[in-house]
Amino acid sequence: MKSKAFVVLLMIGASGCIGNIGDGGDGEGDDLGENAEGLGADDTRRLSPSEYIATLRSLFGDAAVDQVLTALAGLPNDRGKNEFTTMERGITAAHVDTYYSVAKGIADAVSVDPTLRARVHPCLESAQPDAACIEDAVDAFGLRAYRRPLQDSERSEILASFDEGDSQLSYEDGLALALMTILQSPAFLYRLELGAGTDAVPSFRLSAYELATRLAYFFTGAPPDDALLAAAANGALEDEAAYAAEVERLASSDAARDQVRRFFTEWLALDRVPVPQHSATFLDGIDPAAAAAEMRTELETLVEHHVFEAGSDFAALMSSNLAVPGQNLAQIYGVDAATTATPIGDGLRDGLLTRAAFLATSGEMTHPIQRGAFVMRAFLCDDIEVPPPSAELDITPPPYDPLKTARERWTANTSQSKCAACHERINAFGFALEKYDALGRYRALEPIVDPSTSTVVNELAIDDTVEVLLDDARVSVSGGTGLSQALATSASAQTCLARKWFRYVNGRRETAAEIAPMLDVAQDPEQAIHAVLVSVAKSPGFRMRKMEGGQP
Repeated sequence: MKSKAFVVLLMIGASGCIGNIGDGGDGEGDDLGENAEGLGADDTRRLSPSEYIATLRSLFGDAAVDQVLTALAGLPNDRGKNEFTTMERGITAAHVDTYYSVAKGIADAVSVDPTLRARVHPCLESAQPDAACIEDAVDAFGLRAYRRPLQDSERSEILASFDEGDSQLSYEDGLALALMTILQSPAFLYRLELGAGTDAVPSFRLSAYELATRLAYFFTGAPPDDALLAAAANGALEDEAAYAAEVERLASSDAARDQVRRFFTEWLALDRVPVPQHSATFLDGIDPAAAAAEMRTELETLVEHHVFEAGSDFAALMSSNLAVPGQNLAQIYGVDAATTATPIGDGLRDGLLTRAAFLATSGEMTHPIQRGAFVMRAFLCDDIEVPPPSAELDITPPPYDPLKTARERWTANTSQSKCAACHERINAFGFALEKYDALGRYRALEPIVDPSTSTVVNELAIDDTVEVLLDDARVSVSGGTGLSQALATSASAQTCLARKWFRYVNGRRETAAEIAPMLDVAQDPEQAIHAVLVSVAKSPGFRMRKMEGGQP
């Protein structure tokens, strides 16, 4: 079997494609005209972890991929410091190890199982397929794996791998080697976009297969299906009506729902909802692990309801009074349990920011600064960075004081001249949520706990009325419901949704020119969230590519 060193060389080869990526076309150059103005530069994109796994399942089915789950567990999640997993480009040793282990595991499993071989190509179910079958299988499977027809050199390499194993060992070994060659190729692991032309231009139109691939991963997080590959082959994607039909077909698919769910999970950090590490007294009968799972499920269900079932706009999502209180959430919210999106009529949960998933912390004390920073990053696209440790900046939690609320203590702690500029903006967003404790329970009084004895020594009234800076104006809000309502009608928050979605599906940050059409849609109060998401694929720049640094 091929070694991991082979994978490393392939990764190096993939990165080398960036420098000469314009050399691979076979058509005429395309004058993009004004549509190329303002495009952001794209570099070569590696499949994200979810895209990689979805691609494997599309090619081989669940039965084969489930056999390599242990190997897949070693794949880095690619979040790092990026907003989304789709924005990571680097290759680490862990990536290389995983790609090799997964390729070998799948190749070994498929090559000896007639049913799994038939998934690759029907004729491979035979114990002794002839040469014509092998060539047909390579062409057909190569098209699906590389999301385009094979080049002659690629076809020759794959067939040579098969011949090596077949002649020296067995047909099964030959097939395994051929599959490993495909699964370790840059054409499989990367979404290569070379364009259809040969001119050395900084911007070019995507080829039909590249456009089909971009559409598929954009809407479904998975490779093109047979219908989309057929549309690329017959030129249908060049027809505006046919292109629009493909956009609508993909946007309304079940896979699109999964893609939107993944986006909201990463955008709203639902995969990072902490399991409460509180005392039994504080939990008061709440199951920590089950509560964390219910918090995440609730937000996923609300997104599904508002985006797909109700066709809501951004304002309706942000101001929603719906909840999905499982047994533990019901106790946190003080309502009856329910399994579907249910209105809460007490006025305390009128707004997305009042949901426990955004309020829960690992400790028993609230952290208004972390809450405020999260709101600004997630809902206003404000790039707030944690300041580096410094003797001049005291960023540790404020000391215990039995006579002061958390708001009073944090205000004093962040009023230093070097802290004040940022915290004048951050603090108010967190202070507006102070009437929700570290589990998300509503409270009017803040219990002041002596850290040395863990006993409540005082209870102080909470002031959650603040002025926040929204759309370059100071806006007075009261509590989590008021803050949710203010964000619901904020132009900055409405456009942040569009920006976050663009970054997730394109794997990079937007330019002002290419985000402008989305912002027009996002700021239309009658436009549903789903329309905002689809608008990216309808923009002229979606069908084009601009090289990093302007170099082909």
